[in-house]
Amino acid sequence: MLVKWFRCRVVDMTAFNAGQRRWSAVQDVPGFVSQVGGRSLRYPGLVHILACWDGETVYRDFMRGGHDTLADAQAGTYRDVHSRLFALRGGIPDPSAAHAFAVSAGSTLEVTFLPSVLSAPDDPAADLVEIDPDWTVIAPFEPVSEIRSGSGR
Repeated sequence: MLVKWFRCRVVDMTAFNAGQRRWSAVQDVPGFVSQVGGRSLRYPGLVHILACWDGETVYRDFMRGGHDTLADAQAGTYRDVHSRLFALRGGIPDPSAAHAFAVSAGSTLEVTFLPSVLSAPDDPAADLVEIDPDWTVIAPFEPVSEIRSGSGR
């Protein structure tokens, strides 16, 4: 699995929100898994978005295809963009590529960054993000098997 961490400073939150809601279209892109994001509770104007993909190939296909149409809807609404890709193996970050860890706690997301991911001395080493439900996208999925309730196990 591939995780993309995107953060930026928003200069027009109303327009950024409107553009962010358009990202729900990504749920139909082959290989997309989920996306969650929101506003920093510690650093005004800073937002974080984490997106999960089945792998690098499907992510690169999306970047060459529909990404720019969605991103153009938010042009001029943010600045100071930073994004990183992380490989996950077995549900945990690949030790050779691990730069950030995120833990969800209800309506917040705690993000901790290792020094290798920070690009400027004033970059936050950790942040607490208020998850915005309008920014959350989960790809539809087919259940592998039906679970039946009853007395048997």
